[in-house]
Amino acid sequence: MNLSLATSYQEAFLEHRDEFGVDITINGDDVEAIVSESQFGRDLMEGGFADDADIEVKFLIADLTELPDLGDVVSYRDRAFRVSRLGFQPGALIGEITCRPSKR
Repeated sequence: MNLSLATSYQEAFLEHRDEFGVDITINGDDVEAIVSESQFGRDLMEGGFADDADIEVKFLIADLTELPDLGDVVSYRDRAFRVSRLGFQPGALIGEITCRPSKR
């Protein structure tokens, strides 16, 4: 990827994160990230929806001391998740992971 293009993408990500970012813990590192929850994992049960959805997390790779790996622990809204998909390449500035609730 072109360095100026990557830098522009990072700047746009940071603007978005500053506006909509949330606190999340990835392998013990507290970072601000963009988190979206899948609506497909929310089952209707007696009393409401079960909060059992996967989450997609986008983060600035430089914010982490170590890159996440499959099965690593992620904490979000006092719930434990495990990394189930990695979405970044060597040299990337922005990382993306998919996480499943630990109880699944």
